[in-house]
Amino acid sequence: MNCMVCGEPVPPRRERYHAKYCSSACSRKIHKLESTNSTGVPPGTVGAIGELRVASDLLMKGYDVFRAMSPSCSCDLIIKRDSSIQRVEVRTGTIKDGKPYCVASHFTSPNADIVARVFPEEIIYSGQI
Repeated sequence: MNCMVCGEPVPPRRERYHAKYCSSACSRKIHKLESTNSTGVPPGTVGAIGELRVASDLLMKGYDVFRAMSPSCSCDLIIKRDSSIQRVEVRTGTIKDGKPYCVASHFTSPNADIVARVFPEEIIYSGQI
């Protein structure tokens, strides 16, 4: 098997672990490429932009919106309307073959009542808002 980055043969010691890359350096190269989107924006920034887009959309729909202060909080946003409070998890999706795409884990979250999937042109909510 050849390395998916440089094309060199994958050494037998790495092949035994089903490695796709000939070295740690090639593995790091591919993961660095995957960690940025096509515009080169780091994933943390892409996530923050998505959260702000969802917050803005929900504010326009009449909700009070509260944003998490830590990236390790159990959900991204809390929304309130009247006496109803809901937890919102924001996930960023992409467009593949002209259709919105998110991996399966993007459809549910154990710590949220609503999952907001953010795409370049739209926001899709799973759950009742």
